[in-house]
Amino acid sequence: MALSEASCAPANVTAECVPDASDSLIVTWEEPNPLECDVTHYTVSWLPIPGKDSWQQEDTNDTQITLGGLDFYRSYNVCVEAHTNTSVAGAGDLVCDVGTTDKPECPAQEAAANVTVSEVPREPRQLHVAWDIPATATYCPIDHIRLTYREKENLTTGGHQLSADVTDYTIGDLRPCTLYEVSVIAVINEAGVQDETWNVGVTGGNVIADLAFNKSDSLYVTWEEPNPLECDVTYYTVSCQPVSGSVPLPPKDTNTTQMTVTGLDPFRSYNVCVAANTDAGAGDLACDIGTTDEAVPGAPVNLAATATTPESILVSWATPEDPNGVITNYSVSWECAGGNSASAVVGAAPYNITGLSPCSSCAVAVRAATAKGFGNATVLEATSGKARRWRCAGAAWACVRVSMGLSEG
Repeated sequence: MALSEASCAPANVTAECVPDASDSLIVTWEEPNPLECDVTHYTVSWLPIPGKDSWQQEDTNDTQITLGGLDFYRSYNVCVEAHTNTSVAGAGDLVCDVGTTDKPECPAQEAAANVTVSEVPREPRQLHVAWDIPATATYCPIDHIRLTYREKENLTTGGHQLSADVTDYTIGDLRPCTLYEVSVIAVINEAGVQDETWNVGVTGGNVIADLAFNKSDSLYVTWEEPNPLECDVTYYTVSCQPVSGSVPLPPKDTNTTQMTVTGLDPFRSYNVCVAANTDAGAGDLACDIGTTDEAVPGAPVNLAATATTPESILVSWATPEDPNGVITNYSVSWECAGGNSASAVVGAAPYNITGLSPCSSCAVAVRAATAKGFGNATVLEATSGKARRWRCAGAAWACVRVSMGLSEG
């Protein structure tokens, strides 16, 4: 406490915490000598330390005041100023003291936030636990993290004490295919720790999947069952989804360790996963990627034909919308009026049909091929060009010679 030399300054100013009220300070002082000072009122001002806040103040006619709404466990600079009607006009010097609000009782523990419990791939005796550190007041620091685990409905527990900043841990030496409960708490005061919040996880079944003997519309998947001495598998669930697509096929259940997944598209990659189901729940997914076999392709699209000369037709097309594999070549065949027919195998479009008669009407067909053979054809009608001094007559595409001569007479 600092006293001023002003004749009417308050004396013995004190600012003390209020028991069971961690947001308050009680400020008391003694009035100046009443024989010399005619005090009209007092002004009490306060400011947190440290802080950039503005001073707050309140007037009173009493010699004590309780300041409320303060921060928990924080120091404040509190000053009292006397106002008088004596010949010394105006306010006297400030008399100040530093007071600290009471420290609230800290909780013994806080539950960790966002706790997740998951299997460790291909490690059926482990569970991986992750969490976020809970927020606590600066005056209630976390001493350590306590991780506790047990088999469901089993009172025997195991546990680990971890540093206060650790946010994940892998539990080992567990029983495969078993439902476990896991608790993660931030310990502030070990003496007061009580019941935990339990999170559930299931150790894996160590299924290993393999794909083989693929067909154009199906994949054959096999897997190894988990250790039958430790995992009582009731059934398996097989799921399948195109690697390049977002819509999965409906999952299927089986009691065996093999399945043929049908209804697939030719020459497409699929992600096939298997999960072992026990009384404790579904285990981790074991996945493999397989590609269905090729099939004959669909028909070429955008088939077009243009008469380039009286003896030829230029044919063009585009790759089938459903190639069903790698397109190796195309077959172009034609059959024209008058018995002129032939075919050719080419690597790509376009193809020029030659050796035709002028005005030849032809049915042109184009097929695409993969390693599995040729697919369906796309067909159109086309006509070769007309020769000089020839014209094509009518829908029958007959060719008529026109004679040009001088008239008599």
